[in-house]
Amino acid sequence: MTIDYVNDIVQFYDGLLILPLQEFVDVNNCAVVSDTVCVPKFAEATILITVPRHLQNQTVILKPLANRYEVVAVAGAIVNTRGCQAMLKVLSYQPVSVSLRKGLK
Repeated sequence: MTIDYVNDIVQFYDGLLILPLQEFVDVNNCAVVSDTVCVPKFAEATILITVPRHLQNQTVILKPLANRYEVVAVAGAIVNTRGCQAMLKVLSYQPVSVSLRKGLK
């Protein structure tokens, strides 16, 4: 993956896939946790998320918010949405179970 900030594009697979970069606009453009889920300590979980309506049935790039206190580790991901829903892997690095509440961004 190559990010070109000058031309505002990101390239995958040696230029086979080129996408425009979009900057963070507001919190209404964020994916949210669909249902409350408990992630056991030091475990990885696949959770259901909801994306904004304008992104439904598309392939999107998800990236964690840099200014948020993270209770779980979330890596950037390329996901296909079905309607407004998608799956995302998270990792609990805490020594206690972590609860992700519905609507968490």
